[in-house]
Amino acid sequence: GGPEMGTETPVEAWQKICAELTAYSEELGKRRTVLCLTKSDALDPEELEKRRSELAEASGRPVHTISSVAHEGLKDLLGGLYKVVQQEKARAELSEERGVDLSDLAD
Repeated sequence: GGPEMGTETPVEAWQKICAELTAYSEELGKRRTVLCLTKSDALDPEELEKRRSELAEASGRPVHTISSVAHEGLKDLLGGLYKVVQQEKARAELSEERGVDLSDLAD
């Protein structure tokens, strides 16, 4: 995508999705997200890195890049997802131990 093709940039798409999630449910809008650019094999490496870094800067989060066709980036994405799940599990356990809701804390 991109302006030259008449479609949204990854940053614009991410902002739109965040707004839609929050409009649907404030709680859902607050949940942690894992960002991933797909079809990385369809872009030249410079354009892919440009889009990844722009989205990472706008979101303040790491951005994974994957190509399911080329089987690239999938292990890194799964490792990132595993890390998020473990952090959320630890946060939930700590919340329960202390009797305090820690779900709104920044990660």
